[in-house]
Amino acid sequence: MLRMNNRIALGSNLGKSIGNGTTNRYFTTLDGTADYYTIPTVSLTADFEIEFDTTTVQTTTEVFLGSGTSTDDFIASISGTSIKVKIGGVDVSTIAATFNDGKLHNIKVKRVGTTVTTYLDDVSIGSGTSANTFVIAKLGAYNAIAELFHTGVISEVKITDGTDLIRYYKIDEDLSATSTIIDSGSDGSNGTAVSITSSELFTLEGADWIGAELVTNGSFATDLSSWVITGEDGTHSITWDNGSALFLSDTTTPALKMEQILSSIIVGCAYKLTHNISVNSGTNTIKYSSAFNNLVLIDGIAEQIEIAANTFYSITRNSVNVDLNINQLSVKRILQAP
Repeated sequence: MLRMNNRIALGSNLGKSIGNGTTNRYFTTLDGTADYYTIPTVSLTADFEIEFDTTTVQTTTEVFLGSGTSTDDFIASISGTSIKVKIGGVDVSTIAATFNDGKLHNIKVKRVGTTVTTYLDDVSIGSGTSANTFVIAKLGAYNAIAELFHTGVISEVKITDGTDLIRYYKIDEDLSATSTIIDSGSDGSNGTAVSITSSELFTLEGADWIGAELVTNGSFATDLSSWVITGEDGTHSITWDNGSALFLSDTTTPALKMEQILSSIIVGCAYKLTHNISVNSGTNTIKYSSAFNNLVLIDGIAEQIEIAANTFYSITRNSVNVDLNINQLSVKRILQAP
């Protein structure tokens, strides 16, 4: 089901501060089932700072950084509306923080002396107290009584021991070509991607990272190829009309539909949808259905951000007396700045 329906916001600079210093980079989406990263063990005994960028749309408990053993050492666990910090097996703080919106958020946990402070997108949101030692050996998973895995992106993982940036995993590798994640920190201790065989290439646009085009022939330059059309009869039709799809109907049934399967869509992730509708007569009730459930398209050239429910991308007309043209159809993954 849809989680949000908003225009694209370009006010944040988060996207400009992350990545490999270019306007193109790979991000990898962990599947919440078996994907994670292992790193050579890091033991933190005194002051530290741990920072990473992440997305999620989940409301169940997930663990970002864990010990990788049966001991209860981990940091920054979320359950939809909170960040939980646990160090050396002891709860330090559970802080209200809603960020399960698919956007690319920054989380930081910092200890000075015994004070442990948590930050969300560079804003302090709460603190606790702990002098315990703890261990990190996994990113995106935690092995306790049962294995827990993160759903979404984790990148830009930085671990500072109070003085030095000892570990820095950008996680901007193409993990369809390698299983190694490079440590750019002072340790030079590379990690390994587990059960991950693909990554997506994104381009920085403003403050957001945008993925590749998923729609085939969304411009209708010469025809309606790649689209499966249903619901046509003598008075209901979808035809090619000089670089657009022309919807014509006079009753509510049958419902005209043009559809294609976007196999690269990841259910639960955010996508930028673009379209251009010109109403010739009647009322526009054209809808995205299936992947973007029953979302009425806006007249004119418009962009919307939605959460995908499945991989079927449908454009449906179900009202009377419709005569309109539609083109410039586009679906791209978006890692939106908060």
